[in-house]
Amino acid sequence: MTSTTPASNPGPQSPAATAPAASRPARWWQRWLEPVVSVTIIISLLATLVTGGVAVFQSVKSDINAAENRVHEEIRSSEARQDKRMGELSDKIDASEARQDKRMGELSDKIDASEARQDKRTDELKVDLKEDNAELKAELSDKIDASEARQDKRTDELKADLKHDIADLKQDNADLKQDNAELKHDNAELKQDNAELKADLKDVNSKLDLMLDIAQANRS
Repeated sequence: MTSTTPASNPGPQSPAATAPAASRPARWWQRWLEPVVSVTIIISLLATLVTGGVAVFQSVKSDINAAENRVHEEIRSSEARQDKRMGELSDKIDASEARQDKRMGELSDKIDASEARQDKRTDELKVDLKEDNAELKAELSDKIDASEARQDKRTDELKADLKHDIADLKQDNADLKQDNAELKHDNAELKQDNAELKADLKDVNSKLDLMLDIAQANRS
């Protein structure tokens, strides 16, 4: 007679088998998700970012200060070149005026010498006319007329040359004055550009200072 094995019913389980999964030790990645650890990590990251931002702003401000110093140096060099050019133009104008005065004096001496020669020649002719007879007087009269015509022609030529020289000198003086006016205009424009540049740099510095103050306030 064969015996049958009775169906086994599940018995009560041990407490270790029925313990909830929460009682198990937390894994390492679960510990990173805890609030205290997360807040600490976020605060550390924010402090690192703020410190890096302040360092970047300090570096940018240093670069801008260096650029401002270079601009000031270029402005001083430009003003020195302008002063030098103004001095050179002033020397040229003085030299031109000196040449004009010298040339005017030479022309005046030439005219005085020419008039003296003319007066002397006229006096000589008058003496000859007095000493000669009527025929010689007529002949000398023709010579005097011819001589006076030549003298008048020569005088007219000298006057024309003098007028031409004076016109050239006036034109040269006008050109120098125009160059001086253009230089003054360029100097005024440069000073205006320098003022605008200084205003822009001042505005940038004020903005950077404001940003640094904000960053330092966030850091604190």
